[in-house]
Amino acid sequence: MQEDAEKHLNAPGYDQHECVDQEIYGRLPEARALVMQLMARVGGTRLGRVIINRIQPGGRIFQHADTPAHANYWHRHHIVL
Repeated sequence: MQEDAEKHLNAPGYDQHECVDQEIYGRLPEARALVMQLMARVGGTRLGRVIINRIQPGGRIFQHADTPAHANYWHRHHIVL
């Protein structure tokens, strides 16, 4: 499995940092507006991943880490509602 992932990451023309606009994002205009406002505020020039999580009251997102290549490329920002 790891070997397949390595092949994918090294495929010609593949950019692990390029994100594809998903249909659901277009159905969340309020979220899109918040993301664009944050991007303008921080002077962003390229938008990376946008992940929207719905967490129950008292819930949490457990500690995790992005791949080093991804973490070293992007600045991460969180909007908590």
